[in-house]
Amino acid sequence: MVKAIDKVRVRRARRDEAPQIARFRSRVVHLPGDAREAERIEWLFGGNPVCSGDELPIWVAQENGQILGTDAAIPIRLKVGDGVELAAQWGVDLAVDERFRGRGIAAELNAALRTHCAVACAVGMSDAGYQHSLRNGYRDMGIIPTLVHVLEPKAVLPPDLRPALARPAVAHASALVGGMVRTVASTRRGDHSLCAVDHFDERSDVIWERVAPCYPVISRRDATMLRWRFDASPDRDRYQRFYLYDGAYPVGSIVLRPRRWRDTNAVTIVDYVVEPRRLPALLAITLREVRRAGYTAVLCTTQNPTGASAFRATGFIARRHADNGTRFTVRASEITSEARALLLDPAQWFLTAADADLDIAIDDDSHSLAAGQGGS
Repeated sequence: MVKAIDKVRVRRARRDEAPQIARFRSRVVHLPGDAREAERIEWLFGGNPVCSGDELPIWVAQENGQILGTDAAIPIRLKVGDGVELAAQWGVDLAVDERFRGRGIAAELNAALRTHCAVACAVGMSDAGYQHSLRNGYRDMGIIPTLVHVLEPKAVLPPDLRPALARPAVAHASALVGGMVRTVASTRRGDHSLCAVDHFDERSDVIWERVAPCYPVISRRDATMLRWRFDASPDRDRYQRFYLYDGAYPVGSIVLRPRRWRDTNAVTIVDYVVEPRRLPALLAITLREVRRAGYTAVLCTTQNPTGASAFRATGFIARRHADNGTRFTVRASEITSEARALLLDPAQWFLTAADADLDIAIDDDSHSLAAGQGGS
């Protein structure tokens, strides 16, 4: 007996099909509106600097002209080893109409996506998606940790635990931790300062050339990619951009996004680009500015083995994960053995929430860091 899947055609979508795909996704994934999703598709896929031609990196499963499912990839350029760049992609947006599930459509879509690129990555998968990736040759790379620095413990603790902060031992420990963080800020800040900007520019090219050799595996973060990822995003007004200076020279950048966390106003570090030796200064100055702006906590989802000590020294701790929302998997084929060894070693990767689309669904509010508070 011929399976029903044989009647389904899987192909790449044309650019002019973005509105139709947006309507499908809005209905199947229960998104708030077609126009918003169409704008997101045009930016994330159509406007991606790595994309070219008349096709989107979106695969469509159709039957008699009806869309049954879609799968998509965010193309990136991945620096691996000593300056070699590989084409890679983040798999996102797999969706199948519930009326047609169980026919193998998701597997067909994902197979088409994988064959397009030698390096395929995925993050933030459901349990089913995670098991599917392992069955199809992806390597389990562990969990991308979320780190938290609490600026106002009383604000984020449940009401029944807040009295414990008044106990002498706890208060003394909190004072010691606060003193340690202030010491790090004062001793490692040096001539470093933050400069708030409305958009990224050629300074990011200078920073990228300096930073890229420091990390074995990192996606390109030059001016072109940062402008696309943040300045052209439908959420562009929700990002706060800063350059880190050492004296008169730009040496790094950081992107913040205000959000709600435990019913308080917090901030997420969406992305940062800096040499490992300057990370303590970047974090210390950022914490000072965020505290000055009145936020309660700073969160950062990042994979950065070389920066772990800097996060600890500035008071960040790993957050316990209630789910597996930041599972990370990689599939690498048809590349050199040297590149493959680096790609399949989690300790070689530099990742932030900006590397896929983890930050796009963050629950945020309209607050932003006050203008003029980006200086040292």
